[in-house]
Formats: sequence, structure tokens, C-alpha cells
Amino acid sequence: MILKMIIIPMLVKTLLATRNPILCAGLYGACLFTNSVIFDLAFGNDWGRVLLELAGATGLSFAYFWALREFDSGPLYFTILIGGTGLLLYLF
Repeated sequence: MILKMIIIPMLVKTLLATRNPILCAGLYGACLFTNSVIFDLAFGNDWGRVLLELAGATGLSFAYFWALREFDSGPLYFTILIGGTGLLLYLF
């Protein structure tokens, strides 16, 4: 979870610079994949579960970054920013 707390703000900053949610979701998925390979598979989880969680997390992160790009100002932006960060931290 500490890795996610570092990566998510960096990717939000990347989204503000590039306006490309696919890039941010791909980078988030790549970070989660390397984290899963190092830790989850070392503790005996199978590949199917790891890939299923990775697909769900990448899809959710794409929706999060897309919503941040679409609603880029106002109070809805900050609602999405706070709520989506909480979802990404605690769901996967």
C-alpha cells in the first residue's frame, strides 16, 4: 500500500502534464504487476488470481484517470480525486 501511496500522486501529476489516461493506467498496471510478481507469487498465489486482480485494478485506474481528465475543474474534480484515490488504495 505504501507503493500505491507514492505512485498515485505521481500519476495524477503525470495526467495533468500529458492529459493521457491510458498512459497513467498502463504505468499503474505495470507498477502493480512488478509488485505482484515480487510479493504475491513469492507467497504462493497463483498466476490466475494475480492477473485477475491486475486487470481489475488497471480498469479501475483507467476509469479514475479518465474521470479526472474529463472533470478537470471545480468541486467534482476534488471529489473524484479523493474518492478515487481511496478506492485505488483499498480495493486492490
